[in-house]
Amino acid sequence: MLDDLERRLDAQVDDAEVAEPWDAPTGLGPLPAPFQARAEELLARQRTVMAERAAELARLGTELRESRRPPARYPAEAPVYLDTLG
Repeated sequence: MLDDLERRLDAQVDDAEVAEPWDAPTGLGPLPAPFQARAEELLARQRTVMAERAAELARLGTELRESRRPPARYPAEAPVYLDTLG
């Protein structure tokens, strides 16, 4: 099970697609003590990747919102007209 989770995480880090969805296995019982450190390291890596993905999504959302904003017709610093009468 840990091997499969590590393979999937590595694929996510490499931006490769994992075709099949992951379902948590049932009926395994508690995690054996020798695997505890490996599982905790895997969990920490998963959380790091999730945080990186969330930051990337936020950045892309900002970029998308900005791309939908109409461009300014004139630079904000330049006058739009010149008053020659006043």
